[in-house]
Amino acid sequence: MLEQLDLLGEVVPVLRRELDAKRPDSVPDGPTHEALVAASVAEAASRETSPGETSPGETSPDETSPGESSPDETSPGESSPDETSAVASRR
Repeated sequence: MLEQLDLLGEVVPVLRRELDAKRPDSVPDGPTHEALVAASVAEAASRETSPGETSPGETSPDETSPGESSPDETSPGESSPDETSAVASRR
């Protein structure tokens, strides 16, 4: 197994160079981790709002939309996931 990894370490860089040389200029480079992280940071920065301010249509963590319950609230007659699993384990 280690020999195979050593061979890959020698072969892969050569293959990359050969394939890069044959790739047409119109074909973009594939996404790299570095490029994806930079795009993610840029997107987060563009969506960032000042503390206490929400974007239109966005609710703050302590607000819920009308008719929407928060995750830890259940409607009357509705059991929470913990109660459901407790009932199922008793059967």
